[in-house]
Amino acid sequence: MTRSTIRTFGSRPEACSGTSVRKPCRCAQGRKARSGISHGSVQYFFSANFLLRAALSGWLLRYTSGTLNKEVIRGVNFTAALPPGFVVVPPNPMMQYSAMMARMRGIPQPLSMFLLLPPGSQLSQFTPALVAIEELDPGTAQLAMMGIQNLESPDVAWGLAQSLQVQSVFNFTAMRQLTLQMGTGWCREFDAVGMPPFHVAIHALVMLVPGPQSSVKVMVMVHTQRWSEFLALCLQLIGGMSITGGNPQPASVVAIADPRHPDQVQLNIINPRTEQQMPVMSVPAGAIYNVTIHMDDHSVHVNGSIQGAGIAVGEHSLASTAVRPEKETDR
Repeated sequence: MTRSTIRTFGSRPEACSGTSVRKPCRCAQGRKARSGISHGSVQYFFSANFLLRAALSGWLLRYTSGTLNKEVIRGVNFTAALPPGFVVVPPNPMMQYSAMMARMRGIPQPLSMFLLLPPGSQLSQFTPALVAIEELDPGTAQLAMMGIQNLESPDVAWGLAQSLQVQSVFNFTAMRQLTLQMGTGWCREFDAVGMPPFHVAIHALVMLVPGPQSSVKVMVMVHTQRWSEFLALCLQLIGGMSITGGNPQPASVVAIADPRHPDQVQLNIINPRTEQQMPVMSVPAGAIYNVTIHMDDHSVHVNGSIQGAGIAVGEHSLASTAVRPEKETDR
């Protein structure tokens, strides 16, 4: 997210197994060469997340648009139905100039880029949630996929942390396949630690969905402690995207409470065309997240609210991987 993104949960970066943000040493560069990771895939993470870097640096604050209701954003080949209350942040001249210079240096650039804020999130030094969308040509999409596949690489992780302006990125999940309204893609989750002095805990989802003419890369970032305010709304946006440029249908999200796993909640996107549920991620439950699950002999009670999602009782198929800030505090 951004430097000193929001108030700390007491997490300590030294306790995390992350990749610190510093220039890779020669031995790390040697590991990159031996792993077969191309220079282009590393370079992509330094440059293609430039919209996100510019926004988080505060360049876009005075360009923030008003709230858009029942609108559709359109890229070159993709469209997305905006859930009510989302704010679209347009690019500014400084970003456009930097993109032109990067393109002249041969650095891959997206076909279209969007930065969006869910309802209640504001672009500032304390941005609690955002969604970044990049539409990529086939060649750039291959570089992006290589980067996603190799997030554990010190060079790729360092570039990603730099582009997101965080101290470190760590705790990468395995690649998972998702089938949504816009098609079938691949996703990974990871955690991040914000810059001092707050060291905020951040959970992120990155996914890439290939299409017939272009691919769409989406990154969702949310303060872990505040996921119940924003995460389901961001997943509504993802579920309401079409990669073929057609008219997308708005998607809905359901939060599943499992009596066997009262310490987590699973978020499923409901495909508006098929009505099938796709498990996307599981997130921690507890008082610190404003969501608690209580059970008795006859029923399951969910206390708290999850913005943008209905709540149902069912079985989980995904385990929560997010680092729990309250456990970091206890160390």
